[in-house]
Amino acid sequence: MLSRWDIHNSETTIPKKICLGILILIIAGGSWLWFFFFDVSYPINLGGVLFKSLYLGLAVASVFIILRLRICLLNIAWFLLISALLLDVLCELSRPRELISIYIKGELLSLALLLVVIGFYLAIRRYTEAENQLKQSEERYRLIFEASPEAIVLFDRQGYFITGNNRFKEWLGYKPTEMEGVSLSELPFLPPQSKKKALKNFSKRFKGEDPGPYELEFITRDGKRRIGRLSVALIKDKYKNLLQDLVMV
Repeated sequence: MLSRWDIHNSETTIPKKICLGILILIIAGGSWLWFFFFDVSYPINLGGVLFKSLYLGLAVASVFIILRLRICLLNIAWFLLISALLLDVLCELSRPRELISIYIKGELLSLALLLVVIGFYLAIRRYTEAENQLKQSEERYRLIFEASPEAIVLFDRQGYFITGNNRFKEWLGYKPTEMEGVSLSELPFLPPQSKKKALKNFSKRFKGEDPGPYELEFITRDGKRRIGRLSVALIKDKYKNLLQDLVMV
């Protein structure tokens, strides 16, 4: 199980707008308060200011990447890191007390880096667990796919054969690997009239029409003719984009 800090639920994750608002407040409000209490140093070490400002800018720009990870601890760490870098730039521009310029800045940076390391560990662990869950899910669906009593075939959006299950081989005598990459219009187990009908219904499905179940004639490897009733479903991603055409006979 993930740590209680590993917050990824949309109901518990701090909204991005609030995080960005807090960041702007830290940079703008913090800088104003700083110069309210401390005078600008002269002469200014322009090279040091530019160099440290570059680090600060990179940290601020990377906030958009960090927030996408949705790990609360990493968000807190990054805000502390930005605060430490901002403090470093402000110390370069002014003459604060030694306690602030050395001790507080150092402690803040150390804590930020520690939390960053822990946060990235949580991110890597989440990715690893998600990858393992995906592999387990793929294995379950593969077993269901292969054990189905019906012949199942997958086509891509262009109508090219992707794969078939064991029942497909038993029913028509063709190995799925033989058909991989073959266009629907060139499949050897479909006679001309069946190809014409299959292509017409294939086009309808990707236009959003539902032709419903229909029958096709098939020719097995040894020349026998068989009639199959096709049930078809479109496979879509989470954005409702059409990915593949699943055919069951």
